[in-house]
Amino acid sequence: MLKKISYLLISTLVFQVSTIGIAKADGINWTSRTSAADNSWYSVTYGNGLFVAVSISGTGNRVMTSPDGITWTSRTSAADNNWYSVTYGNGLFVAVSGNGTNRVMTSTDGINWTSRSAAEANQWNSVTFANGLFVAVASSGTNRVMTSPDGITWTAQSAAQSNEWYSVGYGNGLFVAVSISGTGNRVMTSPDGITWTSRTSAADNSWYSVTYQDGIFIAVGSGGTGNRVMTSGEFGPAVRAAEAARVAAAEAARVAAANAEAARKAKEQQELREILAIIPKIGELTLGLGETTKILTSTKCVKGKSTKFVKKGAKCPKGFARAK
Repeated sequence: MLKKISYLLISTLVFQVSTIGIAKADGINWTSRTSAADNSWYSVTYGNGLFVAVSISGTGNRVMTSPDGITWTSRTSAADNNWYSVTYGNGLFVAVSGNGTNRVMTSTDGINWTSRSAAEANQWNSVTFANGLFVAVASSGTNRVMTSPDGITWTAQSAAQSNEWYSVGYGNGLFVAVSISGTGNRVMTSPDGITWTSRTSAADNSWYSVTYQDGIFIAVGSGGTGNRVMTSGEFGPAVRAAEAARVAAAEAARVAAANAEAARKAKEQQELREILAIIPKIGELTLGLGETTKILTSTKCVKGKSTKFVKKGAKCPKGFARAK
C-alpha cells in the first residue's frame, strides 16, 4: 500500500512539473482570458507585482488589474477619459488620456487612482518611464511632449515637429517617439526627454508603436506596402555574434603579435650567444697580433731562460745576447 501511495505522489509530481514546462510563455501559443469588462482596452503594463490595463470606454471602470494576467478585476478610474496609455516607474502607475479636464491619473497600487493635471490639454497618446523621468507624447497641441520626475507635476516640452506623435519608448540611453504624420520626419529622439531631434523615418507610414529590446528599436504602423515595420540597430544575438567575431579576431592578432615578438627576442638571444662565443677567439687573436707586432718592432735578447725585448737596432742589456 505504501509503495502505491509513493508511486501516486511521484506520478502526480512528474505530471505537474511536465505541465508547468508545457505552459511556459513562448508568445506563440495564446489562450483567451476574460477581461473584467467588455471595454476598449488600449494599454497594459506591469509593476509592483500587478498587471494594470486602461481603456477608452466604460463607466467608472476604465481600469482593470490582475496579479497573474488571467483573473482580472475592475477598478474605478479617476475619470471616464479616453485612457490611451499606462506605464509604471518609480513606484507609481501613470496613465494618460486624450480628453477630459485632468488628462493624467496616478496610482501607487493600481487600484486607487488620483487625477492629475497634464502640462497642456493635448491628446496624450503614450507615456513611458526611463532614466528617472516620465515622458508622454501627444498628437495635438502646441507642445506635444511633457515630462515629469514624479508623475504628478508635468512640464511641457517642444517636440521636434508638430506631428501626430502616437508612441514613445526608451532604450540604449535614448527616448524615441514615432508619429502617424509628417514628411520624412516621423521619428524623433532625445537623450533626456526634453530636447528632441527629428530623424528620417524608413517610410511615411502611420507609425503607431515603438519599443526597444536588446540593441534594436522596432516600430510598427499602418499604410505602406510590405514595409509596415521599421527597425533601428541590430538585435542582440547578431550584435553579440559580431562582437564575438571581433574579440576572436583581436585575440588572434594579439597572439600573432606575441608570437612574432617572442621569435624576435629568441633571434636576438641567439645572436648574442653567437657574439659571446666569438669574444674569446677575438681575445686570442688580439694576443697573437700583439706578440707578432712586438717581434716585428723589437729585438729579442736572451740570457739562459730569460728573455727581453729591446727597440729594434738597440743593444741587448749586459749579459744578454741577441737571439738567433
